[in-house]
Amino acid sequence: EVVPLVGLHHRQVEEEQSLELHWDFPHQVVVAAAAAAATATASGPSEVRKEPVKPEPLDLDQYTSVQELEALGLDRLKSALMALQVKCGGTLQQRAERLFSLKGLDRKDYPQKVRAKEFVE
Repeated sequence: EVVPLVGLHHRQVEEEQSLELHWDFPHQVVVAAAAAAATATASGPSEVRKEPVKPEPLDLDQYTSVQELEALGLDRLKSALMALQVKCGGTLQQRAERLFSLKGLDRKDYPQKVRAKEFVE
């Protein structure tokens, strides 16, 4: 469609009026915003904040398989990996495998690829 040069303000006003007429848009936005505010006020913030994971050593001699370590969960594995100053990201299985691979090793023998930047021998 070819439109002659006209002020954009005029076209914008027409489009907004059409939208308001067909969709009752401003009313819906106000109602939705009010409902969201009421929900947030009644139940507190919608975002649940977790406590940061703190390094906590884990006695690997008590575990005989990767599956036993997996049963501890993501956060506990992360905590144990952090305590050893090795990389602590990845899936549950990756964390458990990384941790189990260090069982019985001296710190100086930890593979370079698993060491975190903060690693100190």
